[in-house]
Amino acid sequence: MKKIKQQAIYLAVLWALGAIMLLCAIFTDMNEMMTGMGCALLFVCTISLLKLWKISKNPDSVKQMEILQNEERLVFISNKAAKATLFSVIAIQYAAMLAAVFMRYNEIATLLGFFVCGQLLIYVFFSKYYSKKY
Repeated sequence: MKKIKQQAIYLAVLWALGAIMLLCAIFTDMNEMMTGMGCALLFVCTISLLKLWKISKNPDSVKQMEILQNEERLVFISNKAAKATLFSVIAIQYAAMLAAVFMRYNEIATLLGFFVCGQLLIYVFFSKYYSKKY
């Protein structure tokens, strides 16, 4: 039940961010992309919250969900996917930084360089932290 509450809080925060994004897009004449992203966040989070609410009403579903969240294979796959996503995004940002350098957009290249270095430093920090913790 604790995991369901954590997921519900996470989804509620994302729902609120989607609502803020949608309201900002409507009241400040932002582009359609911001409106679409806000609507998508609201829609997906609403459906997920309803699904969690339905699961929380059935004790058997709660037990099954908790078992699935702690299954080693699924946890391993999730960790591998998260790591691959992180390093793919870092590689894309690095490639964009190099392209900005060659096109002489120094400010953009510097900003992308800070993002790449920051993400790598955060990764190293959490690697050290979790190696000491576990």
